[in-house]
Order: sequence, then C-alpha cells, then structure tokens
Amino acid sequence: MLKNFATVVIKLRGDDKLLNSIYISLRPDNVRIPDGMAIEFHVEERLLTMKFSIVKEEMLQSLISTIDEVLSLSEVTINTVGGLDA
Repeated sequence: MLKNFATVVIKLRGDDKLLNSIYISLRPDNVRIPDGMAIEFHVEERLLTMKFSIVKEEMLQSLISTIDEVLSLSEVTINTVGGLDA
C-alpha cells in the first residue's frame, strides 16, 4: 500500500435528510476519481465526513480540482434540499 502524500478532511453538519442527499449525490460513480487518489464519505450523527487522499505531489492539482467539484455538487444539493446548521 502506498503512503499518502496529502490528506484533506471536510466535515459538514446538518440534518440527516440533507446529509444523506449530499452523500447520495457524491457516490463515487458521480465523481471522477483519478488513479492514485482515494475518497471516503460517511454520514454519522448529523455529520458528513469527506476524506480525500493522494499518493504523490504531482497529483496536488487533481486533488484541488476534485475537492472543488465535490464542494460544487454539495452546494447544488444544499440549495435544492435545504441549508446546513450554523
């Protein structure tokens, strides 16, 4: 198993309906994941955790682009379903 070069964790807090809607919209078949990158999503106790990892420095721009895409998809879902807790 390769060692990660970088890992980014993003946590969103909200109601279960919203977080599950975001989770479903971000299933791996809806997000393009480059080789050498890992993405994990899970919802637990009103918290959606998204973890992004890359194995080499050359993938840093791909990591940034993927996070941007995931946040954009999340924003669309939030605007459609409802807001997050403050």
